[in-house]
Amino acid sequence: PGGNPHCGVRHCAAGARGAGPTGRGGTAGARQRAREDQAYSREGRKYSGMGKMRVSTVALVAAGLAAFAGIAAVDADVNAAFFESFGSPTDHEWVNSADEVFNGVVELKDGGFVTPYPARRYGASSKIAHPVKFGEKPVVLQYEVHFSKGHTCSGGYLKFLSADAAFEPESLTDKTPYSVMFGPDKCGSSDKVHLIIRYKDQKTGEYEEKHLAAAPPSGTMEMGAAPKTKLYTAVLYPDNTYKVLVDQVVQSEGSLFDDFEPSFIPPKMIDDPEDSKPADWVDEPKIPDPEATKPDDWDEDAPRMIPDPDATKP
Repeated sequence: PGGNPHCGVRHCAAGARGAGPTGRGGTAGARQRAREDQAYSREGRKYSGMGKMRVSTVALVAAGLAAFAGIAAVDADVNAAFFESFGSPTDHEWVNSADEVFNGVVELKDGGFVTPYPARRYGASSKIAHPVKFGEKPVVLQYEVHFSKGHTCSGGYLKFLSADAAFEPESLTDKTPYSVMFGPDKCGSSDKVHLIIRYKDQKTGEYEEKHLAAAPPSGTMEMGAAPKTKLYTAVLYPDNTYKVLVDQVVQSEGSLFDDFEPSFIPPKMIDDPEDSKPADWVDEPKIPDPEATKPDDWDEDAPRMIPDPDATKP
């Protein structure tokens, strides 16, 4: 996540099989929503494209001042594929990026990762023990963030990096391939929770970012003088549907096929870049027929419509 003055992630989850809050919501709520997610997913169909996606690293990427606490990947029994409480010591090894684009260093403080200085970029990552596969079970991505000095103009994302056995955390850059990017972004009147899926086109082999078109508001604008901790959750289901929740309330849900731009499904018709008009093409939809002539019995003075002498009422 990134953020403005002291943005804090209290808990974050990236989980296989539906799960609920891993933070203040407690395990009971997590188990309850896990059961709902399982029932929901059985009604859907498989999406082969999502099944090819795997994440093996969680990356915190921040601009400005921020604090992060808690990251997890959760299954239906609330057994996390990855969970970070940001205690002392942390549950996992976190490594700050050595790339020059990240000129800030995150600090562990007060139960969270803090990005202490404004106008800097921060990047830290930690590997997941086993890659989380998409398309077989519901996947939950969740974290808490706290903007203790307000959220002005910054992003607060988590990046779930694409599985790569050769990846080393210190080599993290802003170009490191990811599978999902999720979190709040606010600047001026623009305020939204991004959900971006980096998808490999099965025909061309090229990767493209698919953005949730009608992204919901982050909820940080209402903080005012007393900022609150916000809980962000994204759920990706095997039946090609999704949910985005803020503070455990669904803000957006629907189909991956209908709600993302550019679309996962190519249009049925596309422009042919090689196509061109013939040399004798005429743009007017109608033109006079030079061969047309009036019949011999044409009467210019006759009305356009006349009564039908054979017409009767039913």
